Amino acid sequence: MTATATATATATDSRDRSPSIEVAVGAGDWRDHTGPVTVSDEGATTINRLSCG
Repeated sequence: MTATATATATATDSRDRSPSIEVAVGAGDWRDHTGPVTVSDEGATTINRLSCG
């Protein structure tokens, strides 16, 4: 059975009210995080995130 998982990233910065967030799912490319990330692959999947203020 394969389940679907959803993840959301948030960031706070004392100098920037809206710091940008990027995510990379598995070995994928970095992309702007504009909403929930959905993963439905079988097995473990890593979601990396970074933020810049």
